Amino acid sequence: MAILRYRLYDIDLIISRAVAYVILSALLAVAYAGTVVGLGIVARRGSGWATAGATLVVAVLFRPLRDRVPGRVD
Repeated sequence: MAILRYRLYDIDLIISRAVAYVILSALLAVAYAGTVVGLGIVARRGSGWATAGATLVVAVLFRPLRDRVPGRVD
């Protein structure tokens, strides 16, 4: 009723995008943490290579996930 009364027709679009970006952020955070831990074990603890590798993995995953997540949310 409030959507029709106050002409909030695009509120569903805003909510959908917010949910999609929250899910995308959570997926990328999990991927980053998992990669840092995995590479940290392989390359020794506290290695800068683990951080760089995790950043590279998240950068590569961002575009495909950004294209797929909003479709799943809708």
